[in-house]
Amino acid sequence: MDAAENLLSLRDFIAGLRAELQAAHQDALTSDAPDAPRFTVGPVNVEFSLTAKKDASAKGGVRFYVFELGASGSVSSESVQRVSLVLTPRTKDNQDYQAADAIPGEME
Repeated sequence: MDAAENLLSLRDFIAGLRAELQAAHQDALTSDAPDAPRFTVGPVNVEFSLTAKKDASAKGGVRFYVFELGASGSVSSESVQRVSLVLTPRTKDNQDYQAADAIPGEME
């Protein structure tokens, strides 16, 4: 398997994380348990291996890719960096992101 097959763009990686948080939010909204706890999503710490590749179609000519689990060793270790990001989810109104804004059947 070619190492390129195990690469995920940084953009897709973050979009996937965002989609998972949104799915968890939706699950909480549709929960039938009225006493289900609600919580604010705090900082999300992610750590991954990242490589940069020249790409004529990208602004600046460089794109960043995250290695998926089981990536081939065909990319030299000098071109791979360990990256740690702390992302703090916020709403479009810059408010704390809630796992659920309201529980169905709960009085407001």
